[in-house]
Order: sequence, then structure tokens, then C-alpha cells
Amino acid sequence: MEVNLTPIIKESFLQFGGAVLQSRALPDARDLMKPSARQIFYCLYTDKFVHEKPFQKTLKAIGSCFRMYIHGDSSAEGIIMRAGQPFAMRYPLVDVEGSYGTLLASGSWSAPRYCLTGDALVSTDKGLIKIEDIVKSEENSDNEIPTLTCRGAFGLTTTNLIFNSGLQQTYKLTLKNGIQISGTPNHPILTLNDKFEFVWKTIDELNVGDKILLNVRNNFLYGEENDIEYAKALGCLISEGCLSIENKIDMINSDLDMIMPVQNLLQKYGSKAIYHRRNQKDNCYEINTSNQMLYKRLKEDNCTYDSYHKHIPNSVFRGTKEYQKEFIRYLFEGDGCISIHSNRYGTIAYSSVSEDLIRELQILLLSNFGIVSFIGRQKKRNEIKLEIGGEDAYLFCKNIGFVSKRKKEKAEQTIKFYEESRNKKSTGSRGWRVFPEIRDYLMNYHPEAKLIISRKDRPNECKGPLMSKDGLKILKEKLPYEAYSKIEFIYRNFVSIPIIQKEDSGLQVVYSPKINEDCNSFTANGIINHNTAARLSALANYLFADIQKDTIEEWRDNYDNTEQYPMVLPSKGFFNLVNGSYGIGK
Repeated sequence: MEVNLTPIIKESFLQFGGAVLQSRALPDARDLMKPSARQIFYCLYTDKFVHEKPFQKTLKAIGSCFRMYIHGDSSAEGIIMRAGQPFAMRYPLVDVEGSYGTLLASGSWSAPRYCLTGDALVSTDKGLIKIEDIVKSEENSDNEIPTLTCRGAFGLTTTNLIFNSGLQQTYKLTLKNGIQISGTPNHPILTLNDKFEFVWKTIDELNVGDKILLNVRNNFLYGEENDIEYAKALGCLISEGCLSIENKIDMINSDLDMIMPVQNLLQKYGSKAIYHRRNQKDNCYEINTSNQMLYKRLKEDNCTYDSYHKHIPNSVFRGTKEYQKEFIRYLFEGDGCISIHSNRYGTIAYSSVSEDLIRELQILLLSNFGIVSFIGRQKKRNEIKLEIGGEDAYLFCKNIGFVSKRKKEKAEQTIKFYEESRNKKSTGSRGWRVFPEIRDYLMNYHPEAKLIISRKDRPNECKGPLMSKDGLKILKEKLPYEAYSKIEFIYRNFVSIPIIQKEDSGLQVVYSPKINEDCNSFTANGIINHNTAARLSALANYLFADIQKDTIEEWRDNYDNTEQYPMVLPSKGFFNLVNGSYGIGK
């Protein structure tokens, strides 16, 4: 039997197209709303995502919509986000906290979940933890956890839920000082605009040259590991020691300060090994022995015998502040150095052939001690170097310090020179080196304060604010209170570093904590991360003004016949008439 399918297909698609237009694309003349938007806004209203209540996670808002809405999470998110875009809507019906896209990229709103790769180190009250290690999880799963406290943008936050969002396309950002972070294109990160206002930008929106804020606020979140003697020995072994096959532990150094912590730890584990002086020209001390129990503990702590793949031990990330300080002191006593320069300032450096070790050390110093460092490469020696200077070298010497007498003396000199330079209103402050935005802000928005002068050979040089101990005092006297308080808060708590590379890092499993507080932020790799939160705007109340007065006669069952939703809203506004329309559902 031969049948001509052309008229059948034409008729069927005409019927299908008409049904789609009627059920999804045509606004109702009574409330001028499309069915999709009506279903979603009704769900948000009945679940109390309203202006009078605190912001709630966009993910939770999207989940609320599926009581009535059946067309997928991405389209539901699109409707919610577009309703909150001030450049798309004359009168937005949704308040959005976070990134809702831009005029040129209206679909680049923030992810409803935080989406970072598993190696991101999150600052928590259990220490610095890789996000993938917070809880063991399967791909595309939601995982409840005991309450975990995190560092947010402006204070502490908490989470009880970790999402494993499965394989996603990711991109890696590398900052000028070497800090890296990888996440999905719509993952938002905290930045600063020229008016000194905080702006959340997605990785997709960020480009080379854009600046990201690093969190250098005082940290109060550390882990609980507190075996100080073990921490000292770890610093010695990671820097100068060696683990080899057959449970062997070897330590060689010319300084007994680096030998004794290892010997003491070995004795604690029952070893009778004693250090001896080697019969070689280097005149070094050595302790070499086998100890199965200690070797096993070191291996479980992520210590390795491969010099090119050394890491910061797990126990250090989970340690108390004192535990971490002792580890860092002994680490820098080995492969670290402190130098005093002829123009009276000190710098600190640490070198290793292991890139993982250097990057993890950089994040540890930044996240837990507020010390900003820069990564460089020594081509001749095939080593990676972590460099610390200026105010950061001062903070290192003041708050961490060294072990040996010779390095302690140089640390004291560094502290002395820095404090003298501050008293003389020198230009050595970290604020101006990494915050030229302060200068530009003063020059562009507060020229009346006359804080910027010009010289023939040094144009736009600052007279002194923030470059001396009196810097903030000068600003306070000459600026309006709002402008001064904004600069002071940012200067004390953040550092601005430009992006030097953005690269495709392929498909990776990504993770996201659900933050319970309204600020929706947490710190990972020293960078402040965010997602979106949403609620109906105050104007949206007019959509439901008389809904409790039995004004609606026509209701329809949802997809599983458990609830009903209105076919028209008792709206006192005209949503599509004043805001326009876009696409089928929006």
C-alpha cells in the first residue's frame, strides 16, 4: 500500500506547531503572560521565593519550578534569569544576586551551582580541602555532609551539601603571580570595576588582562592536626629528605637544626638510628634508616620519593595554625632563602623541581597567612621558584619566621628595613604595587582631593596615601566617608591580580558546595567564588495581588495530577506588554 507522507507530515506538523504556539508561545490576553512564565512564577510565589524573604539559591528556585514546569532546567533557568536582566526588561520581575549576564552576552549568567574542578583547595574549618575530597561521590549526585564552615567574600559561610556535576567543559585561568583556578565557563569569580565596586564575572566573561580579587583577610579557619614535632620533621623531609623503596628514610643536611627533628621522630617510632657526619667534602650530617611504621604514615600523608612530584602533605592542609607555621619554617630552612639587598629591603624565595609543591605552597601561604607570592622559573637549574617581597616578606618574617640563627637575623633585618621605609613614607607598600586601581579611582572620581600630582619624569605619582603608615589617615581626611571606607575595606582585605592566560582544560568532573548564607560565596585557591541566588521582585507581587480572593476560575492539573496551577493570574500589571518577549517561553 503506497501512501504519500507529504500531506500527512504537513498536517501533523501544523497541528503540532499550533499546539506549541498555544500552550507555550502565545501570551494570554487576560494577564499577558506566557504559560511557561506563568507556571514558573506561580511556583516561585507559592514556595515563598518572594521579595520579602531572603535570597535563595537559583538551583533551589529551578527545582521549585518542576512541580508544574516540564521543559527542562536550562529553559527554566533562562526564564528566571531573563526576568531579572535590567537591560532586557523594562521592569524586572526577578531580583538576581550574582551574575545575570551582560547586554552583549545575555545568556552568560552564573551557574546555578558552583562548578570547579576537583583540585580546587577550599578554605574550611577542617583546613584546606580539595573539593573532590570533601565527600566521596558519584558523578551527577547530590551529597549531604556535616556542616562545613567556609570563608566567604565578606565573612564565614556554611554548607551541608556538595554537588558532583559530572563531566563538564572547563577552562583554566592563570594569574600574573601564578595562582590558577579551573571551572566551567559560567562559573563566577569576584572582580572589581573602576568605581571600586564588586562585580561577579563568569570565566567566560573574563579575558587576559582582567583582574581578579584574592582573599587576604585574616583567616580564622584551620584544621585540627597538632602534632608539632611531626610537622617539623615533615618540613625537613619534604625540603631536604628522601623516601626510597623498602621503607627507607634518608636525610642529609649541613645544619643539625634540620637533622634533629627527623631523628626525634624516628626515635618516637622506635628507631635507634643516630645521625653521623658523612666522609665527603660537603661535610654534611646524614641519618639513614628503615622504619616501616613511619614510612607508611608518610606515604599516607601524600609524601613521595619522586622529587618532581612532591606535594604539601595532607596533614599540613588539615593542621592548626601553629602546625602549619612549624612546617613552613622548616621547609624554608631547607630549600628556602632570605636575601638582604643593598637598597635595604629583604626578599624570600623557595625553589623546587616540583611544580605541584610550589603551587600548593603558594595557595597555603595566601589562604591561611594572607601572603601573596609570585612563581618564576629558573631555566638553568630546571627549578620553579616561589618569590616573596615587600610587605609580604615582612608578613612572612613577622608571622612565620625561620629556624636557624643566620636566617633569623636576616628576618629581623627585613622587618626593621620595612618598618623604617613605612615610617619614611617610602613606596614599598603592597597596596600600590598591586592596587594601581586605587590611584586611578582617586584620579578619576576624586580629583578635588588632590591626592595625585604630576612630575615630568614620573607622571601620576601618588603623594603618599597607602604608601606609609599614615596613608589611610590621609585618605580619611581628604575623601568623603563612603569613598574612604570603600578603599580601606578593599585595601585591607583583598589583592588585585591580572589574568595572563586563559586556556581550555578539557572535560573534567566539576563540584560545587551549596552555600547556606545570602552572600553565596566561598574561597578556593585564594580566589572568591560565587553562584546566583534569586527571588521575585517587589513588582512581581502585583501578579498575585488578589490570588487569595477566589478570583481565578480556571485551573489545570500538573503533569502527575498532584497539584493545580492557574491558567491566568489576577495580574494588576502587564508583563509582556511593558517588557516585550523573546523566544517561545520567555
